[in-house]
Amino acid sequence: MSKSDVQRWFKLSRIDLLMAEHLLSSRNPEMWIGVVFNSQQSVEKSIKGILTFKTVRFTKTHDIAKLSSDLLTFYPELNDLLRKASDLTPYAVAYRYQDALIEELTEPQVLESRALAKNVYAELTTRMNTNEIR
Repeated sequence: MSKSDVQRWFKLSRIDLLMAEHLLSSRNPEMWIGVVFNSQQSVEKSIKGILTFKTVRFTKTHDIAKLSSDLLTFYPELNDLLRKASDLTPYAVAYRYQDALIEELTEPQVLESRALAKNVYAELTTRMNTNEIR
């Protein structure tokens, strides 16, 4: 495990959270796709950060359920949260391409995605000895 790799994953996750917050604060429904995308990215990077911290190898994937399966070995108490967060997986690519099937997002979906990302980030950072990654 490289301390700088762990730091980088969590820094990127925090930036994604900040971007989601900024886009949400615009109160513009056209920005909601950015909120759900950045929320998904934050969850993904938080999980990859703690897997790196635990020296668990993972493949390149946006699949939160797949990434979570290894994480639950260490933190089974996070099962419910990570199961809910896995619902964000489609947002990794759903709105990125012209031919993507775009569903209309609702405000509750958007708020839930942001809340999940914040909760995952908070739960995972508190489970690490932060002195080891600073």
